[in-house]
Amino acid sequence: MTLAIDAFGSKHSAAQIARDCLVEADGDWKVAARIFKKRIEFDAALFKEVAESMIDEAIWQQIKRAAYSQRQSFWSASVKAGEDDTKGIEQMAHKNLLEYPLSGGLKLRDATKNKLKEEAEMHDTFAESNASKARWYRLIIKAMGGADVVGLALNEVDLENLREKAKKG
Repeated sequence: MTLAIDAFGSKHSAAQIARDCLVEADGDWKVAARIFKKRIEFDAALFKEVAESMIDEAIWQQIKRAAYSQRQSFWSASVKAGEDDTKGIEQMAHKNLLEYPLSGGLKLRDATKNKLKEEAEMHDTFAESNASKARWYRLIIKAMGGADVVGLALNEVDLENLREKAKKG
């Protein structure tokens, strides 16, 4: 991780600056982004140091996005048994499931049982986390009754109780 040294001699990572800006912006992402930009525009040395790590992160995000898109294309091309689906057959002709890219880029054809177990566990974790959050949001909506805004209907204890209930399924 690249650390930047600001005009006051403090070492900061881009992630730490972002966290600080989120706190200053009371969690508002757009406001935090404006604060972050002002901070690095103010100090050329800080800008240079932070820009390097941010460019690295942006490149990584683009690679992840491209890999995700690539994986999705494997799922969208399918032919069901017994169906006359010329388009699906053409799509599948261009897709070889052995070429399916796992996280990190390893092809399915080269995956070991242990790697597939890791992949399955990772996706189980993502699925459970997303399902738990969805359950939590639905419990919050129900608990809000006639209120339009969460903060007017529920407090921190209420939300924690609902979160625990959502985690249990």
